[in-house]
Amino acid sequence: MATYVQGYQMYDREAKPFVPDYKFLSTVLETRQNRYDTNYQALNDAYSKVVYADLSRDDNKEKRDQFAQQIAPKMEQVSGFDLSLRQNVDMAKGIFKPFYEDDAIIRDLTNTANFKYGIKNAEFLKNSNDKAKRDLYWETGVQDLNIQMQDYINASPDEALNMGIGNYVPNANLYETSLALLKEQGFNVEIDRLDEKGRWIITQKNGALVTDQAYAYLNRALMDDPRVIEAYKTSARVQARNFANARLEAGEVASVAQGEEMWANTTIEEISTNTAALLKDKKKKAQVMKVSADLWKEYNEKYNIGADTPDGKRGEDFISRYLAIRQEIEQGEDIVNNAVSAQGTRDKDLMNKAFMMNMQYNINDDMMAAAKSYSMIDYKESIKANPYGVALEKHKMDMNKMYKEYELKAQLEEYKKSLENPFIGPMIPGVSRKSAANVDMEVDRNNNIVSLTRDNIGEDELTKQKHLNLNQRSKAEFIKDAHQQIQSNIEGGKPSVIEIPGQGAMSINEAQIFLSNPANSAIANELFETYSSTILEKNSNPNTSRSKEENDKINQIKDGFRDRADDIRREDNKSIMLTNKGNEIAYNNFEFAAQTEYGKDILNNVKKYNVPRIFSKDANGNVVKLSEEDFINEYVRRAQSGELSKDFKNYVYNRTMSRKEMDELYGEDRNNAYAQEVRRNNRYGLILKKDFFKIGKAREDAKVQYDQQKMLINGTLNGAINTHATEKDSDFKSPFQRWSYAEGLENVSPSLMTGDSARQFRGYDATFNPKAPTQQGAFLLNGAIEQFNSGTAVIQFGNITESQVDADEANAQLGKDEPVAEKFFEQAVQDIQAFIIDKSGEGKNPRVQIEYMPVAGPPNQGDKTHAAYVLKFDDDYIKQFVSKYDAETQGVTEAELRGLLGELSIIFPQESDKSQYSVENAFGRGYSDYEIDMTYSDDNNVTFDVDAGGSLSFYKDGANFMMTGNYVSWSDDKQDFVVNDKISPMIVTIDEAGKVPATSAEIDYIIQAYRRELRDRMVINTQKKQNFLNNQQK
Repeated sequence: MATYVQGYQMYDREAKPFVPDYKFLSTVLETRQNRYDTNYQALNDAYSKVVYADLSRDDNKEKRDQFAQQIAPKMEQVSGFDLSLRQNVDMAKGIFKPFYEDDAIIRDLTNTANFKYGIKNAEFLKNSNDKAKRDLYWETGVQDLNIQMQDYINASPDEALNMGIGNYVPNANLYETSLALLKEQGFNVEIDRLDEKGRWIITQKNGALVTDQAYAYLNRALMDDPRVIEAYKTSARVQARNFANARLEAGEVASVAQGEEMWANTTIEEISTNTAALLKDKKKKAQVMKVSADLWKEYNEKYNIGADTPDGKRGEDFISRYLAIRQEIEQGEDIVNNAVSAQGTRDKDLMNKAFMMNMQYNINDDMMAAAKSYSMIDYKESIKANPYGVALEKHKMDMNKMYKEYELKAQLEEYKKSLENPFIGPMIPGVSRKSAANVDMEVDRNNNIVSLTRDNIGEDELTKQKHLNLNQRSKAEFIKDAHQQIQSNIEGGKPSVIEIPGQGAMSINEAQIFLSNPANSAIANELFETYSSTILEKNSNPNTSRSKEENDKINQIKDGFRDRADDIRREDNKSIMLTNKGNEIAYNNFEFAAQTEYGKDILNNVKKYNVPRIFSKDANGNVVKLSEEDFINEYVRRAQSGELSKDFKNYVYNRTMSRKEMDELYGEDRNNAYAQEVRRNNRYGLILKKDFFKIGKAREDAKVQYDQQKMLINGTLNGAINTHATEKDSDFKSPFQRWSYAEGLENVSPSLMTGDSARQFRGYDATFNPKAPTQQGAFLLNGAIEQFNSGTAVIQFGNITESQVDADEANAQLGKDEPVAEKFFEQAVQDIQAFIIDKSGEGKNPRVQIEYMPVAGPPNQGDKTHAAYVLKFDDDYIKQFVSKYDAETQGVTEAELRGLLGELSIIFPQESDKSQYSVENAFGRGYSDYEIDMTYSDDNNVTFDVDAGGSLSFYKDGANFMMTGNYVSWSDDKQDFVVNDKISPMIVTIDEAGKVPATSAEIDYIIQAYRRELRDRMVINTQKKQNFLNNQQK
């Protein structure tokens, strides 16, 4: 039982209910919820990044989609976890770990992000309001990103792992940057020099004087600039890929890799060839400049000239220019050496070589273009008479006058003799073209021509092609100049790069070479028409913001381009006119051949048996010409179709078919009842017969018919038939007209032609004797010396036109230089000069026979692209040289060396030919353009009708140029333009007295003057009319 303590009072605590800390709990729950929400969102974002990962390769996209499917159930499980707990979050994140540990996925994510960032960056620059930023945009940089991405997408999985996509490469704008640097630097050079004859003192400021220094400065400042290097590497990569894609599309290569390899080989060959050609000229130039630089150094060391003095500045300029050109030479040699080391390489090594050469060449090209542009900014040249030169020139003129009087007396005597004997004409000084060889013709007993020594049709075609090729070079040069002119006047223009249809972007020099190639004539013609209209359109309206002088200068430039375009089109038209005229004459001559015994059988084959004609008329009555291949194909077509009479030749024969032939003919055709019957009745399948055509025999006979027609027509064109017929019958009257395209180019009237179809290719010859020099010999010798010193020629033993090397070796031989031959020629020139001064000098007379050929090369070479001088010195002089020369050290005996020196050839490209008789001058250049219009136009005249000005016509009457027409003026009385000055037919003269008839050399200038007069009258008369109308309104 319980007991109680007495007096103890119990304490009862008051009971209070529990009250939770809601604020604390709220904070805790909020923290947990935030953590949950954050982790949930992070996991959701991670899931989205996997499912919607931005990838470029299809295999990686497939991996992504598979992974997304795999983790979907796991993500459902995770959604039920408490994501506020870290261990649950870490576990959930582990789901994505395999995705981000896949190297291929990571590479793709990075490359895709880099690519899109690069494109976005390029677009930003393109659309920027800041010009400096806009200038950093170029399409090449965008193309490069696209190429990298395409290569990454197309690569194998293993290759793709190691492929990255770089950043957008901004445009280096090297040309503009270079110009800006040069303007800051401020190069300025001015020198005085004498002209070649010492008559004038020429003061030149800048121009070529500063080009080399400016280029050297740019080289030092920019050649190692990483922005420039990266931009030009990018350009090379894009060029290679565009070239490869174009070739792949054309079916020329089987893959992009093959196309890029073709680009690499083509680039290396073109750049090394161009550079090697330039190097030779630069080395010659450097030798001359080194002499000046060395002399200055020696002079300065001796007299201690101050650098700030005029002489000091001039001397330092010599040294700077020499060092600059040496730098250019070293860079050129690096390019050529790279080309040599690239031979035999393939794949990446080859591509890297090509990229480096392309980059270095184009950087040099653009910097040189900038240097040249800068050099012309303050270019100035003035001229004044040199009093000493004037006195010397007067003395020479007095001496020439005396010589001319003597010469004219001699010509007068010759002329008097010619009156007694009309077959002896007066002596004409100057060089003479080698005479044409006689045309030998052989006929059989039926008077069919079996051989002929001149192929007029073939030589005319070659001459025509040379003519058109030269005009194509003029078009390429026009396109280059017009492009640079247009782009230089456009903000942000690119004068050093041009877009070629189907080829992509090219440097301007690469484009000129490409467009000069006859294989690219269609592209050249298209661009010529585009630029010839664009260059005039760009300058058509005066800019009010420019001064009158600036607009006048632009108009002068425009007129220059218009004249050049007119000249080029005139040459094209000239070729068309000459071709049509030649075809017409050949057609008529072939018809007339039936009147002689030489062509009856051939013409009978054409008219009776329907053999094709080389020259025939189309539906419009125009004469057209079939090439040999077209003639053969047409002959075979007629034979196969039955249009060729079987009485002439039958090429169809019938025989039984083999089983194989039958199966090839009918195959599985079960519907052919005849074939089924054959199979049932003959298990060997040998009773089926079929007509067969002997195409090989038909082509052989076609070639015979072509050759017979060609020889017959050639015989009518070159006079061989006339000569042969006249020998048999002195009363023979020729119905034929002679013709050659070559004579047409020289404006020979058809009635005066000889049929000399190879006249431009024969060349000229003369002998130069220092003891009794002639004008002809001196002309050719000076030409040979000038060409030798130009740096464009090589000199070698022997006559290049008699070299029997194979066609493959011909081009290599044309570039071969012989040091011994060079030394001999230099010595000979010195001895010739000594003999001219002192004709009684010691030693043997270096007399020399000289032959100049504007077209030359080994006989086995196809298209001859070089010209040559062939020199043959007297044997006694050669022996004298050899006796003083250590032949043994050259590995030959004296006798062998004498043999080698018997003939020498100075060989050079036709485009470098400095002679006035060069191919370029021979093919229509230098002859009257209007004269050929008169000769070959339908009405044999040239007429100019100018409204409100008048009308003038020009034509030829024998040797004289004639004109007729009228001028008009405004009449207030009749309120119209009326004829006020009629011009009766009169001889065009060059003097006011009207006594000196104009020649081919002057007629173009005179006609142009008359055309200007018509335009001037139009302006005056139009103004008079306007004044009258204004007064009427008052």
